[in-house]
Amino acid sequence: MELHEIRPGVYECNKNGIEYRYINTGEIIKARRHDLKMSQQELADRIGVNIGTISRYESGKIETVSIERKKMIADALDCTEDYLDALVEDPHESLGSEWSQQEIDLVELFRDLSSDQRAAILTMMKGMVK
Repeated sequence: MELHEIRPGVYECNKNGIEYRYINTGEIIKARRHDLKMSQQELADRIGVNIGTISRYESGKIETVSIERKKMIADALDCTEDYLDALVEDPHESLGSEWSQQEIDLVELFRDLSSDQRAAILTMMKGMVK
């Protein structure tokens, strides 16, 4: 299975005719921070954590970012949460206002899953849609 990088932290591959997308939120945070020429310390100061926490987010040692913290990071990085979740390509675009509450609830639950669990759910959902 060969992964193709779409943008930093976002990878896609095709396995058995099914498109999979792998997201590394830490890489997305790091790339956006670099785009803004912001240091880890500056980001840490803006969201009220220590630099070690930012380092652990970016390295993937902290895999799941809480919804509240993700909002703080998005605000500090001048982007939307949807951008950090690789739901949109433009840092300022947001889908949230167009979504029903049920869709928002599903995304919040989906965020808490491991990448393997996410892939399994996506496969199951694609099968149900067909």
